[in-house]
Amino acid sequence: MTYVSRSFAAAPARLPTIQPYHELSVPTAIVHALAWQAIGVFGLICHIVLVKEVSPACIVVCMAGLAWLASNKPLPAFVVFLQIVLYQNVLVSIFSPGMSHNSYVALSGSSFISAVVVAGAFSVDLLRSNDAQIKRLSQYAFAAIAVAAAYMAIGAAVQGPVGAIISFRSVSAMLFSLLIGLRLGSSWGYRTAATCFLLAVFVGLIMSALEIADPAWYLDLVNARDFFNLKNEGLLADRYLYDVHSVIETQTGVWFNSPLLSGGEDSFRFGGPNMHSISYAYVLSISELVLMSLGRFELVPVLLAFSISAGVKGATVLFAITTALYILWCLTRSKPLLITATLGFSAFYVIYGVRTGIEIGDFHALGFMGGVYGFLSNPLGHGLGAGGNLGTTVSKAYWEKMQHAGSADVGLESAVGVMLYQMGVGSVAIFAALVRLLQKAPFGTAPRPGAALTDLMFIGLWIGLVNGVFQEEAYSPYAVGLLVLFCAILAANGRRPAILNERLPG
Repeated sequence: MTYVSRSFAAAPARLPTIQPYHELSVPTAIVHALAWQAIGVFGLICHIVLVKEVSPACIVVCMAGLAWLASNKPLPAFVVFLQIVLYQNVLVSIFSPGMSHNSYVALSGSSFISAVVVAGAFSVDLLRSNDAQIKRLSQYAFAAIAVAAAYMAIGAAVQGPVGAIISFRSVSAMLFSLLIGLRLGSSWGYRTAATCFLLAVFVGLIMSALEIADPAWYLDLVNARDFFNLKNEGLLADRYLYDVHSVIETQTGVWFNSPLLSGGEDSFRFGGPNMHSISYAYVLSISELVLMSLGRFELVPVLLAFSISAGVKGATVLFAITTALYILWCLTRSKPLLITATLGFSAFYVIYGVRTGIEIGDFHALGFMGGVYGFLSNPLGHGLGAGGNLGTTVSKAYWEKMQHAGSADVGLESAVGVMLYQMGVGSVAIFAALVRLLQKAPFGTAPRPGAALTDLMFIGLWIGLVNGVFQEEAYSPYAVGLLVLFCAILAANGRRPAILNERLPG
């Protein structure tokens, strides 16, 4: 296929062997993304129906198709992957009546399996890359995944395989996002990938608006009662939901879920297409940062209204502090000052949050300290699957006991606390890969000596990592996972030349 192209920048003479990346014009990117969104959603529906009606083993068929797509068409594979990550839960919910628990378990792991499949297919090209920076970052990710896999084996032997596998999914999701972003960024530009992501989020906003406007009607429409009963089966016997109003009750609580605001009115924490309020709040906050990084500030207030309405502390802090630090960066253009301010805020945030949290009995702070004490008692770690919400029965009586003690007895409700408890010194491998990615942030470097809008994403990644002290969901594919993915795309784009395509390159 022929196409019109023009170079954004001349190829650096010292990197003659590195291929340029492609950017689609915005109209072309929109058309391309919408077409593959439709294909992705249709494929996802077929996947769910096959697993439900035939056998959980049918997951292999769909993942094989995704692997072929990722091996041959990276950008379409990325768009399809986004549909799985963002819309799998709501589609599973719609088809949940009559679904077996085994089918639900198989489908609930599909988003992670799809990340492994796409990252695996992309890794073939990463290993052959002639870009030294991409290859080094990939090696850090591979090494960290290997360490996490070793701790999964330990956890499976000591704690049992199910919890170990689920914990491995939580720990390694960010690393697979890193591999996906590096490969995508070696061929495609940040603007094109970000446009595809924002279009994927758009349909979810319509769902969220319907859920907020009439929760009972919407949750009944998507069969939320059946979905959550499947999700809670075998875990929370006392949480069986008899009708849609029971679902609404479980999603209603103190605004921002803070004891400091316990005197205020309760708020409904809508879950959007993720069917999970915290995960979806992070998707919204990261979407706001992506919009700002593209210079589309006029659309940010719309998403901001949704995210504030959701009332999730971690996601709100992520957006607010990232924006504040970026403004400081724009005003001063001083990299040392930016680093000092970021580290200073991080230290204050963690120390103040932990001290205040222990005083008021906040379970995030108590769970973090449980992880710290668990690390000090066994620096080598207890293995994946130990501790965490998956390995510990979290009841009202348990939390009252921990509040009285001033700490949990294992890592809980804190991504950092759980990682320290489970992996001990092995956690260094995970953070080393992510810090290495942060070091590739092009702050103030030529050919852009000033503050670039995309610097927001790297600042957001650091704040997201700090947020992991107080939220176990902070390191999920919907939170830090997305930030890692976009930062990896930017790092892979680097200083290589860009080609603008008015049509799809063929």
